[in-house]
Amino acid sequence: MTRPPSHRRGLSLPIVAAALIAGCYVNEAQESAGNDASQDSGLHIRLDGNFVLNRDGSRVVTTALLDDDGVHETHLVGLSLPDMTPLIGPTVRGSASPELMLTPDPSLAWLVTASGHGLVVEPLFLDTMTTAAPLDLPSGDFNAAILSGDGRRLVLGEVWNTRDPHGITLLDMPLPPEPLTRTTDALTLDLPGALFDARFTRDGARLVVLTVPVDGERHFERAATVSVYDTSVAGAAPLLGRFHLDGFALNLLGLLTWSIRISPDGHFAAVSGTEHDVATTHVIDLAAVAYHGAYACDGPVGFTPDSHGMIGFDDLAAGQSQLVISDLYAGTSEAITLDYRNPIYWISPDGTRVVTYPFGARGLVITDLDTMESVRSSGADVALDEFVVGPDADFIYLVDHGGLYLLDIELGEVTQLESTARDYDNINILPDGDRLILAAEDTTRFDLWSVVTASVERSRRLPTRL
Repeated sequence: MTRPPSHRRGLSLPIVAAALIAGCYVNEAQESAGNDASQDSGLHIRLDGNFVLNRDGSRVVTTALLDDDGVHETHLVGLSLPDMTPLIGPTVRGSASPELMLTPDPSLAWLVTASGHGLVVEPLFLDTMTTAAPLDLPSGDFNAAILSGDGRRLVLGEVWNTRDPHGITLLDMPLPPEPLTRTTDALTLDLPGALFDARFTRDGARLVVLTVPVDGERHFERAATVSVYDTSVAGAAPLLGRFHLDGFALNLLGLLTWSIRISPDGHFAAVSGTEHDVATTHVIDLAAVAYHGAYACDGPVGFTPDSHGMIGFDDLAAGQSQLVISDLYAGTSEAITLDYRNPIYWISPDGTRVVTYPFGARGLVITDLDTMESVRSSGADVALDEFVVGPDADFIYLVDHGGLYLLDIELGEVTQLESTARDYDNINILPDGDRLILAAEDTTRFDLWSVVTASVERSRRLPTRL
């Protein structure tokens, strides 16, 4: 097959729950402000022990436990960049960790918190770190939400409800300069089973929903249904088609995780699992609203930037696995054998290489997609689960066990840039590509690190008191 160009991916933290996947993690790099090629529309980051960098790289948002005259409460805290001046925001409601959904407007995010049997969604103005009145949401035991990439539509649903499966709610969302306090228009979309996942295409024109039927005893059946809706026009969401996958067992756990994969151009959607005890990925053509085909690989899968190529995996006997690289237009597949099971994989931005490592272990294997030859990286043994891509796409900056490292994709070399004593646990890159923002000490210290001088420019600790 023709070598497919690829797609930049890094570990994603989706809303409500981080994914638990029976096989591998898909790496999405959603925490990177510079990652315009992310396959999942919308950006949903849980703030507990994490941080968000807004669209233009001017603001970091995280949480901190602050002492207010002997009373300790969790507050949102913002750091302006590059001066790193802290700005204390409101207290966090509810018992669950707050999550942010970024919008195309760099000054606006939606703050999502749990309240009783539902969710609270309120605008957070990042310039001032203030909130306005929550949206007037329909009643419902919602536990999951996802925002379209254009910020115009929001899905609310209750995942894994086998007791009383019901539909999802689709909202038209306001964006500046529209008033953000107006009541949103809501549609209820009926579903043929319990909700597992929902994903928008990147342009927001299609909504793909994955459900699993429930039997009379309220148990999941061995089947799944993929529903495709047209969400291109506000106030409407006509059902375009449904695809029933009988005998198909999904392999994923979690709430709105990576059950559905959508190609960057919105042409294909894929769901992975087993069928007749064989790893299978079903692909739906969203453009034609037609079933495209079944591929002998597990997932969640990744797509190449041109949406022609799809990468999955298959575990083999004797502790081995295969990366399965498929050309969706030619209908052909090639496999690369790895000496471990449960691979985590990431495709270089130029599409020439796949980087893999075993789940729960370290040591990178870099495969050239032209020659299909693999080499183990030299230098430090690291994992690739907290990383960002440099502007030239050949250099990957990553944190591992507290240290900061540089991976040269072309040479396959890993170089340590900062000691593990720095205690780094999260990383992001500013849109100009010249500086990294690094969190440390359980996200209580932030360093602004210069790519040009390879040194810390500025460091700031979060406040501990109001």
